[in-house]
Amino acid sequence: YREIDAAPREYNFPTSFTDLRYYRKCPYDYKLRKIYQFAPPIDQAFGFGFAVHDLLREMHERHDVEHQDQLVMSPGEIRNRTQDEDRFHLRYASGDIEENLRESAAEMLIEYSQEYQEDLTSAYKSEVPFELLLSGDDDDRTALVTGEIDLLERRDPDTDELVEVDVIDFKTSDEPKDDNQKLLDHRFQVRLYGLATQKELNPEGAEGYIHYLTENTRNKIDLSDEMVDQVESWVTGMVDGIMARDFYATPEPEICDGCDFEDICPHAETN
Repeated sequence: YREIDAAPREYNFPTSFTDLRYYRKCPYDYKLRKIYQFAPPIDQAFGFGFAVHDLLREMHERHDVEHQDQLVMSPGEIRNRTQDEDRFHLRYASGDIEENLRESAAEMLIEYSQEYQEDLTSAYKSEVPFELLLSGDDDDRTALVTGEIDLLERRDPDTDELVEVDVIDFKTSDEPKDDNQKLLDHRFQVRLYGLATQKELNPEGAEGYIHYLTENTRNKIDLSDEMVDQVESWVTGMVDGIMARDFYATPEPEICDGCDFEDICPHAETN
């Protein structure tokens, strides 16, 4: 096979959190997935998170000035919405799995609406697009990071002035109990989005949170200048590695266990 050439010196490399997450976990995984275009099988739960986020957005919208004529979404309406196949679309799920996903969505969103009722009065801006241009040690090579951020905005009711911006990442997965790779990825994501929020919106101060809907717990993430600068350094370092075609493997049991390519990877810890 032909070796992949390194990127030219003057180049803006487009990437996203998801792509960076693959490289951060294992550069060889990134190579299989993004360079060789290997596609893992689609899980039946694929799309569940999108459907939950969409309903969350609608729940918050009921408190907007533009929607004051609509009633706050009740537990019964939340449950009915999750059972609506057209409005809560689960393309790949069927049978018991689909039924369990719909029931799980109803339970977690009802609990959220009751326990975090104050948040519902904040404007939930879901999937706010951003572009973040970062330069590393080599100014000729820059990373163009794109993505979508979920924000909670609080405004002064009298002046409509923006007084607080929270970067919040709602997760439909279980909360990791240890500092494992999944938790590190979650923190990295919020800090990257915090960096984008600071550069795009330039708020006086932004707080970062991960909200695990399954347990209805919210964890604050350090968005201090030191941590955000560290994330910026990580991103530029990873992009430098990608553009240099540095796709080494990092075989470890925690990384290889459950990897989409475990059965075909020559470096897998189980091989």
